[in-house]
Amino acid sequence: MCLAADYLVLACPLTDETEGLIGGDELRLLGGDGVLVNVARGEVCDQKALVGALRSHLIRGAALDVFETEPLPEDSRLWGLSNAIVTPHMAGSTPHKPERWAAVLAANYRALADGDRDGLRNRVL
Repeated sequence: MCLAADYLVLACPLTDETEGLIGGDELRLLGGDGVLVNVARGEVCDQKALVGALRSHLIRGAALDVFETEPLPEDSRLWGLSNAIVTPHMAGSTPHKPERWAAVLAANYRALADGDRDGLRNRVL
């Protein structure tokens, strides 16, 4: 039996078993029409192999919400690839997301007003 897929969506936890689950061999199997979507954890996919597959058009594209290093470094080759969509680790959603975001914003506003930069939550450096 031969299985084929145009889209490979990663939405699993990062464990010893899933770390490095997708590498060069798996991307080659996905093929030239394939698109990788990663909303799991960055370490589930070998990012160096993915960049190589995208640069050489071994796969058609990738939509990435997670990365081996977050936030994604400014010098990452992923930024300049026309066949990669990059989002800032925001794919997760729950019914209470707006309330949680509002709580973080309110707490950060209070911390800034008090001059407590170390008290900021979800801070990106």
